[in-house]
Amino acid sequence: MSQSAIGSVNGATVTVQQSGLRQVTAEEAILTQTAAGIVRGERVALRESAAVVAAGREVSVENSRVVFLLAPSVRGQVQAAFTLPAAFALGFGFVSARALLRLLGRLRR
Repeated sequence: MSQSAIGSVNGATVTVQQSGLRQVTAEEAILTQTAAGIVRGERVALRESAAVVAAGREVSVENSRVVFLLAPSVRGQVQAAFTLPAAFALGFGFVSARALLRLLGRLRR
């Protein structure tokens, strides 16, 4: 696909250029100059693209940005806002702060 706005794509091999996607699920997903919400696959390649979530067994990133990256094997220079350890730490901090605020609220009564 090229120069499209797409809601959801599923397939064995998905190749997209200069498009906007909400969700991609594929064995192999190759995105070039594309913005995507969620990209899931065994092999994911992002080239000059942006994704909110990229998840796969093997993720290759070239001049791209990812907010949440979930992959045991990553190639390329990754600019991830939240990696898996950072996401766990953020979640743990949020849950701990919430529990502490609840405890303090009970003590005030």
